[in-house]
Amino acid sequence: MEKLHFKTSSGIKSIVGRDLITDKFVAIFELVKNGYDAGAKKVVVSFNNLHVSNNNTITNTAANSLLVDTNLPHIVIADNGHGMDKDALINKWLYLAYSEKQEGHQNNERVFVGSKGVGRFSCDTLGEILNIRTKKADEKIEHRLMIDWANFDQDLQKEFGKIDVTYDLKIADNDEQYTILTIGKLRHTTWQNDDEQKRAKQNLSRLKNPFVEDNSFNIYLGENLSIEQPNIKNKITNNIAEILKGRTTTIEATIDKDIKIDLYDRGELIYSASKLNDTILKSTPIFISINYLNSSAKNMFSRRMGIQPVRYGNIFIYKNDFRVMPYGEEDYDLFSLNLRKTQGYSRYLGTREVIGFISIHDMYHSFKETTSRNNGFIENAYFKALEEIYLSNIHMLLERYVNLIKWGENAETKEEIYFDNHIGKNEVNKFKQYITKNKKYNITYFKDNLDIEKNNPEKRLDSIIEKITDADTKETIKKVKDQVSQLKLENQEKEQKIEIRNKEINYLNKQRENLEKRREPSSYSEQITHHFAIMAEDLFYATENLLSIVNNIKEIDLREIALNQIYNIRGTQKELSTFRDLLINTNLDLRSKQSINWYHQTQLYVANRKKQTYGLKVTCNIKDDLFINNWQKKCDILQFHIALDNFYQNAREHEAQFLDILFEENKIIFSSDSNHIEDIHLKHIFNLGYSTKPNGTGIGLDQIKNFFDKNECDISIEQPNQVVNFIIRKRN
Repeated sequence: MEKLHFKTSSGIKSIVGRDLITDKFVAIFELVKNGYDAGAKKVVVSFNNLHVSNNNTITNTAANSLLVDTNLPHIVIADNGHGMDKDALINKWLYLAYSEKQEGHQNNERVFVGSKGVGRFSCDTLGEILNIRTKKADEKIEHRLMIDWANFDQDLQKEFGKIDVTYDLKIADNDEQYTILTIGKLRHTTWQNDDEQKRAKQNLSRLKNPFVEDNSFNIYLGENLSIEQPNIKNKITNNIAEILKGRTTTIEATIDKDIKIDLYDRGELIYSASKLNDTILKSTPIFISINYLNSSAKNMFSRRMGIQPVRYGNIFIYKNDFRVMPYGEEDYDLFSLNLRKTQGYSRYLGTREVIGFISIHDMYHSFKETTSRNNGFIENAYFKALEEIYLSNIHMLLERYVNLIKWGENAETKEEIYFDNHIGKNEVNKFKQYITKNKKYNITYFKDNLDIEKNNPEKRLDSIIEKITDADTKETIKKVKDQVSQLKLENQEKEQKIEIRNKEINYLNKQRENLEKRREPSSYSEQITHHFAIMAEDLFYATENLLSIVNNIKEIDLREIALNQIYNIRGTQKELSTFRDLLINTNLDLRSKQSINWYHQTQLYVANRKKQTYGLKVTCNIKDDLFINNWQKKCDILQFHIALDNFYQNAREHEAQFLDILFEENKIIFSSDSNHIEDIHLKHIFNLGYSTKPNGTGIGLDQIKNFFDKNECDISIEQPNQVVNFIIRKRN
């Protein structure tokens, strides 16, 4: 049998470079992050000779050369990290998609933030020519690499590995370490605009978490800077933490084995609470800090930062201390907060009223970024768990407190109002009950003199009315109180109307979906499928009874014959159940093999599973939309859905809370937090009749293996970080 191999066109350079990383700011991010992973303490981003025109009469010493002409506009990105030798340049930097930085592994005290082995191709996004100068501290040699990216675009018939790049070296007499990237023939001519450099500075100021002070890694940005002694005025700083400190209502949460909450009002601790974390995030430490900005806080922020809070951003996500794009961007609505706000405008907080961050310490790569690097996380079970914890356990607690202290600011004068020494027992107790009974927290601290009830707008006005003797003034304040009450009532009525309207829309959408699925009356499919569920259930319990009988048969051959017959009956039962679901939800011809898209069919299966409440959360994602067509295959659709259902049932029976299905270029990963499979079982687990469950049939995994084997795929098992991964790989 002849062995063949893939060939790689030189066009792969653009696919993993300019086509993948299209945003010039993200391109700079990637190169700065490489400096961080190299152990650098500082990175310099320098825009040089930007105001020089290419048409100016300058002696071009780099004409017809791979050297960047430093007389013309170019970008330098330099770091004082550990540098590279020739071997590292050849076997790491020039090795497409290779990365020694398996995401989450640590270099000294740092957790690596890159792992895909394509960030270096961000250079191609920025300019056509790249020169690299790099040196290790223990060498007296500076290694140089010169690349003309245009050479890769001239003839796509040429293989990627056969396009020449130029290497040179120079004797160095110092003990310094560094990597200096010089990028010429810039693809973006707008860098000379002050606004563009300002945007770059603003974006880089949020690349590392600006809410946390950290001087171990500094970034400098400006024109004509040097790595040796960058001007201190070009150091990117961000004093947002100082500005917000003690001026907002802040909720902080630590998610680990427990979920711990601290809520502060203008620097004063109001309460602390905690509860056991029973989600899959208990092994992925997360810290969350969210600030509610009232009008005075927004004004102060704008004055000090020179930008309105809504323009600065809202809730940023940092993974291993580096920002994940696009979370936090002005127009990005993390967790659909603004959509939720339309259902209760005065009760709910949207992105315009909050600012803060979510910091994820992810050593095991549980949160997976999309390949394009500027589309955030793949929405797997970990992301969904984070969304649920944030909304239910953090955001709602902040909303509840903010709604209780709306008196905290005079709407007209913007004057801030603080707690006095009176205790409103009724409202305080309701608030405590909400934390303990509704959200299931144990309160470990609660401010003794917290006054909520007496500082309710209407009750505060009542208190003022009691103290005033002048009849006219008293009457005026009564009118104000009536207006406040009326506004509250109007808001409640508006919210009720919106809620009713949203329910109507949901029911109408459901009706439309049902009508789209409905067949012609002559098909009788609705009547047939009604009985399928009953028949499938009867078959299932019948096989369960047969299994209990077969287990008592002592003759091995006879028992094996009986098991094979049960296998056939159980297969029919699976087909009936799956056939019913497909008949109801699709118009596919189920009588013969046909070309289907496995990814789209899996999405359909998952959508149907989400309608059932068995406690197992199922998600389906694809790493890149470019891979969708890779999964167009001719097969028996019924058997494919049975395989999916077997994965689902296997996860349920092994007490999983989630099942993530991720399609990559040439493999599918079925990932769940199922019970760990012991090593002694791994070589037998796909054999018919072999089961790790006391009452298992040993049928499901055998069916799975047979289906994928017939469709030229191999199946294997990996178990990293308390997760069980079934991996389906296409054969070469």
